[in-house]
Amino acid sequence: MPPPPPRAVLMLFSLLCVLVGVSALFRTGQSFTTWPPEWFVVGFEVIVLISSAMGLMIGRTRIRGFREGPALAMACVAGATLVSVASSGAASGTGFTSLAADPFTLARIALAMAMGALAALSVLARQPRRSLRALVIGGVLCAGALVILVSAFIPGVRSALGSLNPILVTVGVVIASMLFITLVSVGGHCIIRAFEYGDEDAPQHAAAATPAPGGKPNPGSPPPAPAKA
Repeated sequence: MPPPPPRAVLMLFSLLCVLVGVSALFRTGQSFTTWPPEWFVVGFEVIVLISSAMGLMIGRTRIRGFREGPALAMACVAGATLVSVASSGAASGTGFTSLAADPFTLARIALAMAMGALAALSVLARQPRRSLRALVIGGVLCAGALVILVSAFIPGVRSALGSLNPILVTVGVVIASMLFITLVSVGGHCIIRAFEYGDEDAPQHAAAATPAPGGKPNPGSPPPAPAKA
């Protein structure tokens, strides 16, 4: 069973859940100021309220699922909140394109993203030195891939490539594509590995599966399967 998230992370996460829950009550009240009420908004805000309540239960309950995967529970709460808040803002406006003109919804989306960041932080904090090193390396590599991708859409770069020999352009595009795929693959692996370091159960499972000296099984390892006749 993984260790619980740091107390400061849980307290901040709970505070964000309270803020999101209060904002959901406010938005629900707003939806009833018109007739007929905005029922789609009410439905999404109910989901936000349920998510906020479940977020407050993390770390303060004996429910087995919350104790075995607190970071995953936090991530699920953040994801449900993010989708519901964005959908509520789109339902109350003219669609998702209207979210940029709604500061209240943008602030709530920022709160949901902060909740997701705390979920990630609770995993990275289990082995901070190894996790942060892998995360930084993966972030730098993915940033390099992003630079290659963005440069392909810059008008000045495209016009400069258009004045070169087509064969050279083709070779350059192939090399840039291979470099882009390599950076994304290696960077993504490093980022995934950063979160894998937070799996405290992996060393225990590996130790249990390794036989002790003399051929005797380690304590806690499963009994050997009976031999077939």
